[in-house]
Amino acid sequence: MGGEWKNYYGTKANGIRLMPFDDNKKILTGDYVLECSPNIDDCQKSELLPVIYPPEVLNLEGIYFVWSEIVVSPDEHIAWSTLSFVHDNVNFIGKLERKETNYIITNVQIISTLGFIEYEDKEKGILKHDTIRGGEIKQFVNGGEALTLAGSGDMALAKSVLQNLVGFENYPLTHFPGYEETTIISPDGKLGLVMTTRFSPKTSSAILGYMPRPLCVYTASKINKYAYLYGVQEVRKTRPGNIGPALINIEESRANPSYMGYDLHTEGWAFKSPLSWNPNCKKGMFSETLQDGNNNKYRIRIVKLDNYKPSNIPEAKKTPDNIPYAKPLDSLKDLTAEDVNGYFNGKSSGKMIFNKTRAFSQSEYRNYSDDGKTFYNGFEKYEAIGQTTGKLTSNVVMSGEQQGEMNLTLTMNYKGNIVEKKGYVNYNGKNININDCY
Repeated sequence: MGGEWKNYYGTKANGIRLMPFDDNKKILTGDYVLECSPNIDDCQKSELLPVIYPPEVLNLEGIYFVWSEIVVSPDEHIAWSTLSFVHDNVNFIGKLERKETNYIITNVQIISTLGFIEYEDKEKGILKHDTIRGGEIKQFVNGGEALTLAGSGDMALAKSVLQNLVGFENYPLTHFPGYEETTIISPDGKLGLVMTTRFSPKTSSAILGYMPRPLCVYTASKINKYAYLYGVQEVRKTRPGNIGPALINIEESRANPSYMGYDLHTEGWAFKSPLSWNPNCKKGMFSETLQDGNNNKYRIRIVKLDNYKPSNIPEAKKTPDNIPYAKPLDSLKDLTAEDVNGYFNGKSSGKMIFNKTRAFSQSEYRNYSDDGKTFYNGFEKYEAIGQTTGKLTSNVVMSGEQQGEMNLTLTMNYKGNIVEKKGYVNYNGKNININDCY
């Protein structure tokens, strides 16, 4: 045997995925589809065919990954996140179609909120209260009629969310105020394995989400990438901490904000993607890396649920071709990284003045209230310091039915370190000092 090595993924691909199709004859790698005959288990003959992405996707401004976290549905739709330095994540869905020498993607639609924010009346500067859809795509669920994502929902830091493809429903699967990401749901839809910092108070950054602030996602979420570096990336090296996973009951997790589930972490090891379930719902599997600073020793762990009684597994369904909130590909031509200067009206009273540039974001609350019972005053500000550091300053007071105060400054950098920390959060009968949280 011999010959030249060939690069089988592009320079803007996020590595290689191995996503088997339901027919057990094909594997999606991201840039290619590997066809196996007669099937994957007994592959006597194979062919590797490229996936052709639409030029509108390939030419997205600031693109650095054409696809990330790509997944395939039972009826061979694919969904993926395209990552851009300018526009963050843009999520797409389309149908794979086999041609003679390749696969093309037909009926490609945008399924995330473009520009992250929209005007209700641009001339008056009134910003629109709307569902924010986005984040990194993780899994097709509900038989192919929904997706799970690591998204923001309406909180400061990343959460696990479910996005319906049939209707407009979009809701969090988890409520922990600190940093967490992926939830991979069991085939019967009842259990989940979650990448989470919830069992690690010194690395979770939960202080940033402990006191609720309306619309905080527009400013506070800018610190999200640094919370990841501090609480995930560096924990995978040597920093003491825990990123799970956790085993959760999906229904209880949705209904009970204080629900924690079961910690599957082992001291000295750190969770590292991926997560998966056995089709019988009684076994879950995930990988871990040794926290020795080298990240070159891995192991696979299996969680066994021998006494679990699975519910009926939803039948595979047709992933919808017409998603009610989706936008066509040509909407990308209107996508710009423009500055925002406007305000949100409180649903009951007051306003939140919002200003955003590429490196700056500020939310100023002026007697803002959505329910006429709890009111917000003060500001929250994010500043990018060069290309490597982010600073979040919060000075927000809650009054009325609920009372609280968030008064802190946190500066973090790309090395996963804290540059500056000071302040506190006082809410729900607890006073939390930031020095006790990092």
